[in-house]
Amino acid sequence: MSSNSANQVFTTTTVLQSEKIAEGEYKITEIKSDPPVQQDLHSGNRKELQFDIAFGIGIGGYYDYDDKEISVSPTFGGSPIGSRYTAGLNTGIKFGIDIWAAKGEIRVFKDGDQLKLGYTLGAFWSDDKSDSFKIADL
Repeated sequence: MSSNSANQVFTTTTVLQSEKIAEGEYKITEIKSDPPVQQDLHSGNRKELQFDIAFGIGIGGYYDYDDKEISVSPTFGGSPIGSRYTAGLNTGIKFGIDIWAAKGEIRVFKDGDQLKLGYTLGAFWSDDKSDSFKIADL
């Protein structure tokens, strides 16, 4: 590492599964998730998405108009929770949130020539928040 390079911090999560094999015998296995994507498998025209929505909930990911693909994961406090979900731009993505901080749903969808984000989220300490807004022109 050269002396003028900046420090970088990465967060990683490992999910483990414990399986009882026999009385007093257990097997711990890592559960694999989201395989790496080779750079040459997409158009190279990805546009990054990062939105803080409400109650600490947000999304991060990308859309690629050339590949007609969108891929997002929900975030809490800026860190991904759950998997990355991928679908076609015309199909869109919708996922439910049901954690202690918030409950509701988030959608990323195509509306005419626009890519939009819509959400309805509530928390036990606040009224529901609902909105829809343009992410980008397609």
